Amino acid sequence: MRVGILGPVVVEDRERRSVGVGGPLVRGVLVRLAVDAGRTVGVNALAAYRRST
Repeated sequence: MRVGILGPVVVEDRERRSVGVGGPLVRGVLVRLAVDAGRTVGVNALAAYRRST
């Protein structure tokens, strides 16, 4: 899976086919997880994003 976060959020599968993602909240959480790939992202960090939108 590839996640592009500079510009519009783009998600591609292994064959580079575009994968649809949800609305702004889902895209924001996905970006947060992608930025911290390989690390644990706490619930508080994700909830803070929700409060800021």
